[in-house]
Amino acid sequence: MSVTPASQPPASALPRVLLQAKLLKTQQVESVTRSSTSEKIPFIDALIKSGTLQPVALAQFCSQTDLAPGKWIP
Repeated sequence: MSVTPASQPPASALPRVLLQAKLLKTQQVESVTRSSTSEKIPFIDALIKSGTLQPVALAQFCSQTDLAPGKWIP
C-alpha cells in the first residue's frame, strides 16, 4: 500500500509536536504548510500570520515543553 502525501507526518518538528499535543488539526498544519511554502516563509511565521494559534499560546506551549528555538528535533 502506498502512502499518500496527506497521510505523511509533517517533516518539521514544530508542526509534528503541535499535532501530537492536539493544538492543531491535520488540516490546519497542511494549510499553514502550504502558505509557508507558497510565501517562502518559515512555518512558524505562517502559523502566526494565519491566526490559527496565537503567539502567546505558542510561546507558552514551547516554553512548557522545552521547545525553545535550537532545541527542536528535526
